[in-house]
Amino acid sequence: MSDVETPPGEPKPRGETQANQSVAKAFRILDYFRIHPEGRLSDLAEYAGLGASTALRLILSLERGGALVRDRETREYSIGPWLFELAATTVRHHPYTRYVHQILVELRETTGETGSYWLVDGHERLCIDRVLSRHALSSTVEIGARLPLHVGAAGRALVAFLSEEKRAEVFEALRAESVDVEALAASLDNVRSDGFASSSEEREKGLASVAVPVLDRRDALVGVLSLSAPVSRLTASRRRAAVDVLKEAANRLSGYRVLES
Repeated sequence: MSDVETPPGEPKPRGETQANQSVAKAFRILDYFRIHPEGRLSDLAEYAGLGASTALRLILSLERGGALVRDRETREYSIGPWLFELAATTVRHHPYTRYVHQILVELRETTGETGSYWLVDGHERLCIDRVLSRHALSSTVEIGARLPLHVGAAGRALVAFLSEEKRAEVFEALRAESVDVEALAASLDNVRSDGFASSSEEREKGLASVAVPVLDRRDALVGVLSLSAPVSRLTASRRRAAVDVLKEAANRLSGYRVLES
């Protein structure tokens, strides 16, 4: 992307004004944080294809509005409180995410364990919502948590049902981190054929999980539903028994009207 201005004397493209060009540039800056937790001015400017002065002007506006914050010591920017509030409101009040939360509550009541809903975000997985088990000892993943895609049932379920193009991007990024992509790819064949992923102490000692994909009417990946608990409770047999409950819940989400087109 480049910071190209309309030559003097030439009409701007239809619908292009200085105001909405600035909005588009600000969105390009914010898009940086889908992939990176923080970044310097130079990082944001390069990512958005903007000159340093233009990027700084927009970043300062975003900072004044609470969309970004700057660490005085590292001089790096990160997501600000306004965007967290916006995201929290979306999770609480958007019709689809309200339905997701309802499903997670039902999963908790049916299975007794922590249910969570995950999306792919860049080369990580992002927890959009979770409902904790009532057990004193339970999985305590937080809403907004980011975890690797290549470990854990939810991560492998997400990668398994990605499009081939997106999966290739993820594999390339994982190779750069010295992950055994060939072994991961082989494990994903079973996840796709079985329609679920299961793990025991794969990401964290003492923790087990099982996950199924939520697909839209075109069988494209929307997200993943998972259950997690101490391995002493969520044994291999209990994980397998939970698959049908999870698949039924995923089918209900797949048929939700927001996903229909």
